Amino acid sequence: MEREVVEVLVDHYNETGCKFVLVKSQFELSEKLGANPGEVLEALKNLRQDNVIYLYRSDIEGYWKIGLKTSFLKILESQDRNE
Repeated sequence: MEREVVEVLVDHYNETGCKFVLVKSQFELSEKLGANPGEVLEALKNLRQDNVIYLYRSDIEGYWKIGLKTSFLKILESQDRNE
């Protein structure tokens, strides 16, 4: 499930140049992924612990900001250049 979450964030970044998404809850993200909300919550926890994403309440009331850490993006970009 962690891979699917990262893929959604990377796809969003590649399309928009923005490294985060805003979601109302893990249920909204679960719908985008077609996954169980409990699995998504566990994946978010693991990715945050692994320093891949950041996750916090947005200034927009009720929304969560989920984004890729800059250090993780640099690793992805360096891998793309080496291929």
